[in-house]
Formats: sequence, structure tokens, C-alpha cells
Amino acid sequence: MKHTIFFLFITLPLFRVNALHQSYTDSLMQALNTTESIEERIDILNELAWEWREEKMDVALQYSDSAYHLSQQIQDIERQTTSLKRKGVVLKNKGDYSTALYCYEEALAYEIANNNKKGEASCYNNMGNIYKKWGDNKPALECFIKSLKIKESLFPGSITLANTYKNLGYFYFTSLEKLDTAIFYLEQAKEIAIEKKNAALEGLIINDLGLIYHESEMFEDAFTIFRDAASRFETLNDSVNMARVWDNLGRTATYMENYPLAELYHHQSLSVKKAHHDQIGEGIVYCNLGDLMLKKENYSNALDYYNKFLNISEKTDSKQNIVTAYQGLSLSYEGLKQYEEAIVFRKAYEEAKSEMDLRNNKEEVEELRIRYNTEKRKQQISTLQFEKELHVQALERSNQFNNALMLISGLVLLVAFLIVRNYQSKRKASQYLAIKIEEINNQRVNEIMQLQELKIMEAVIDSQEYERKRIAQQLHGEVGSILHTIKLYFNSMEKKFNSSLNESKEQYLKANELLDKVTCEIRDVSHSLDAGIVNNLGIIAALEELAGSIQLSNQMYVTVESYNMEERLESRKEILIYRIIQEVVSNVLKHAKAENLYISLTRREHDLNIIIEDDGIGFDVEHARKNGGMGLKNISTKVSHLGGDLVFDSKKGHGSTVIIDINL
Repeated sequence: MKHTIFFLFITLPLFRVNALHQSYTDSLMQALNTTESIEERIDILNELAWEWREEKMDVALQYSDSAYHLSQQIQDIERQTTSLKRKGVVLKNKGDYSTALYCYEEALAYEIANNNKKGEASCYNNMGNIYKKWGDNKPALECFIKSLKIKESLFPGSITLANTYKNLGYFYFTSLEKLDTAIFYLEQAKEIAIEKKNAALEGLIINDLGLIYHESEMFEDAFTIFRDAASRFETLNDSVNMARVWDNLGRTATYMENYPLAELYHHQSLSVKKAHHDQIGEGIVYCNLGDLMLKKENYSNALDYYNKFLNISEKTDSKQNIVTAYQGLSLSYEGLKQYEEAIVFRKAYEEAKSEMDLRNNKEEVEELRIRYNTEKRKQQISTLQFEKELHVQALERSNQFNNALMLISGLVLLVAFLIVRNYQSKRKASQYLAIKIEEINNQRVNEIMQLQELKIMEAVIDSQEYERKRIAQQLHGEVGSILHTIKLYFNSMEKKFNSSLNESKEQYLKANELLDKVTCEIRDVSHSLDAGIVNNLGIIAALEELAGSIQLSNQMYVTVESYNMEERLESRKEILIYRIIQEVVSNVLKHAKAENLYISLTRREHDLNIIIEDDGIGFDVEHARKNGGMGLKNISTKVSHLGGDLVFDSKKGHGSTVIIDINL
């Protein structure tokens, strides 16, 4: 009985909402069939387009198109703009991003012309979401910031502004991976939500903050934050958002190795997903439970949960979830030492992943083609408009010329007389001016060349970081996946070994040991190439991880000290400084034969001081510079790009010290 009441408590509000929605749309249709006013028909059509924007998108498009054409007929710009925005949101929901963007750009032009700031902000926000869908983060951020600035001036301290802060914070977190900035905007949103006593919005913001702490592997803090979010939704009896937070609590508890609590939260979430007939959500919970069982090494239960996840994923045709399910099933069979089954699902995982990657690449190419054609079409329209304007201007100039011809003829003699009279004096002044202009131009050329060198350097550095990240992902993903499959084959062979084949088994065990070593080496290389930890946790955490990996390899003992480094530096600067230190450390490992390495970072008022000192064999600095050592040259170039100073202090037999001062 208690479970029946719980089910009704969750589902009755849904039935009521659906009934109200149907009643409202029925009344709109009735009004549409009875009204004779064109303006009222347009308003009703736009409202119907909005009501059906998700459930009946093709119908919604027909309504918005009808509203648009009627608005054109009566030349009602305001209603025409509303129709364009309705059409834009439906096209965005359908995935036709390029046409949606075109609608919003046209609507934006009308809003700017009519000085409708609220409508302008709405257009920028929707355009930003489209660029975000494309993964084009720079124009997305520009649109979001423009929308934010307008809303800050129009709606200070409002829920509208709080939602904008929240969305921008989430964008910085998920798309730009700038966690400090994400937290800044989310905290601003939270302040407004608290002030306005909006517990629902406050809960959503707190949940987003918890995700950031979880991503930063601060699991204890994340768990506390998620519990705070859950308490908001429990007070509001908001079961859908409670389930969302329970999922996050379950995942965080899994990482904290509090497995009973993790299982409890996931099952609570599962009951809500089943009550709402949310198949995709139900499947995700099964996946989370499968991950939990893998952590507990309960491979039989993991297998059961991943099979349920796979069945739902196949029903809903979710390619990404199918790939994840195959991977989970392979790992479960591997844990049960059923290697042949593990290999079957490993192959299925790799084939499905390759197919999905290929499809995604094709979709990206198609999107680029559509965007190119859209931009080309817009350029052609702009060119035609420009040519028309030129033609009109040419006619006007022709009339003006005819009218002024007589006046100009009368002035010619006077002008000629003045020119001759002043020719000599102007000639001297021109010569002097030419000399000055040449000096200024030379100075400008030098400045432009220096600026161009800086731009080239930035482009090279960005390109290097992109290539490092790509190679790291390829090593970790594709090569790591192949090695894991080979490992499964080895484990399968081990079960089939005859006890009498001792020599063969010894060779097998040696090969297996080497395979494990290669896997670890590739993981270490991919970590060293990818600067992700610098972006997420900062340069000090990245250097401490670097020190730990060196010490584990027993190459030398590394000490990292920092002073006044609590505040993060700008992201690109942190990555570049990390690469400089990484290169110095690499040189020490290769050449110094040192037992100890000391790294110190001290933040002062206007600069950052870095000291890297080892107790190795040292080297002749001048000799290394004259012989063009690439290591020293690369370090010097990167320090110079940051506008810093670099000093190498070393003698043979006395170790080495590198001192770097970088302006902040």
C-alpha cells in the first residue's frame, strides 16, 4: 500500500500537467478557428508553436511559418520577430542548427533595430546555445556574455539573471573546463536564489557546484554539497530532481568506497525513474550500479546490471550507451575469468565505438558544410544589398556632379593660381614630412613584426598543446584499448596451458609481465602529454603528481614547495609554465645524474619566481648555448614568450640551478 501511495504521489502531478496542457492547446485551436482578427491569429499561431515545440515539432514549424507569413502581409515587425524566434527554437530542438541560427540572426537584427534589449538578450542566448551544440566555444561565449551584460542592466538581482549566471557557470565547467570561473558564476547565481527564496533554483545551482567538486576529485566536499542540494528538493517534494541528486550522491559514494550508501542512493533513484517511466534514466542507474559492482568485485551482479543497461540502450537506440554497456560487460566477464566472452564483448565495444566515431565525424563534416553554405548565402545577400546601395549612391553622385560642374569650373583658375604660388614652400615641407613619415613607418613595421612574432609563438604553443592532447587521448584510448584486448587473449591462453608445458608457460608469463609494463608506460606518457590536470586542479597539483611519478620510478627524489600560490593563474599561462618546468625536469633526468631535485614557486606582488635546483653533475652553460642545445633553446623561447627572465647557474661537478622570473 505504501508503494502504491508513493507511485501515485509521483505520477498524479504528471497526469494533471498533461491534462492542463491538452486543455490549453484545445482552447487555442478553438480560438484560432473563431477569430477574424489577423493579429489575434498570428498571436495564437505563435503560442501553438511554442506549446508544441518539443512534442510535435513538425506541427509547431507549420504554425510558426504561418504566423511569419501573416506578419509579413500586414508588415508587423514585432510579431514577425516572435515567429522567427518560435521557428528558431523548434529547429534547434530538431537539430537543424544552421537554419535555427539564421532565424535567430534575422530576429536579432529586428530586435536591435527596434531597441528591444530583452529580445536582443534572448536571441544572443539562443545563438550561444547553438554554437555550444556545435562545439564552437569562442562565438558561444561571446553570445552568452552579450546576453549577460544586457540582463545585468535590465534585471539586476532577478531570477532571470540568476539563471543566466547558472547557465554561464555550467558552460565554463563543461565546455571550457575553467572550474574557478564556473564556481564564481554559480556562487553569484546562488546568492540571488537565496535572496529571492527560490529553493528549487538554489538546489539546482548547489547540484552543479557539487559536480565541479566531484570532477576535481574532492569527493568528501562534493558529497556534502550534494546532500545540501538533496535537502532542498526533499523539502519541495521534487522527486525528479531528488533522483538526479541521488544519482550524483551514489556515484560520489562509490568513489569514496562507501558502497552500501552508494547502492542505497542508486536504488532510491531507480524507483523514481521507474515510476516516471523514464527508460533512459533507468538505464543510466543500471550502468551506475554496474560500475559500483565492478568496484566491489561483485562481477556476477555487475553482469546482470550491465545486461539490463544494454537491453534498455538497444530499445532506445542510444549508440553511446550501447558502447558503454559493451565495455562494462567485457570487464565483468574478465573479472569472472570468462575470457572468451570478455573478448566477444571487447570486440563488440571496439566495433560499436569505431562506428559511432565515424558517424560523429560525418555529422561534423555535414554540419561544417551546412554552416559554410549558410555563411556563403548570407555573404551573397550582403553583396547584393551592397551593390544595390552602390548603384543608388552612384546615381546620387551623378546628379550632384552635374549640379556642381559649373561651380567647379569657376574655381579651377583660382585653385591653380594658389597651387603655383605655394608650390615652392610646400615642396620643402613635403620633403621634411616624407622623412618623418618614413621614420614612423619603420617604427610601425618593427612593432608589427614583434606583434606578429608573438602571434606566431602563441599559435605554435596552442598547436603543440592540441597535438599533445590528441596524442595523449589516442595513446590512452586506441592504443590502451588494443593492449587491453591483447591482455584478454593472454589471460584466455593462460587457462588453456597444460601443466607439463613449463617452459612455454614461463615464456608466456614473461610476455605478460612485459605487456603490463608497456601498458603502464603508455599510461604515464599519455598523462605527461595531457595538461588536463593543470586545467582542472592547477599547476601545483600537476607538479606534485609529476614529482610522485618520478619518485615511483626510483629515478630521484623530488621536492615541490610553493608560497602564496593559493590563487590560480590564467589557464594558458599555467600550462606554459608547467611545460617549461617539465622540460627542465626532463633535461635533469636525461643528463644530470642527480639524486635530488628541488622545485620552488613563489608568487610575489607583480611576478612569479621559479627555482629548479638539482645535485647532479652540472654542465658548462656557455658551451651548451654555443652548441645550440635544443632543450635550453626551447626553455628560453617559452620564458621569453611569457615576458620573463631566465638564468642558468651551473658548473661541472656542482649541480645546476635554473631561476625564472615571470611578470604576472
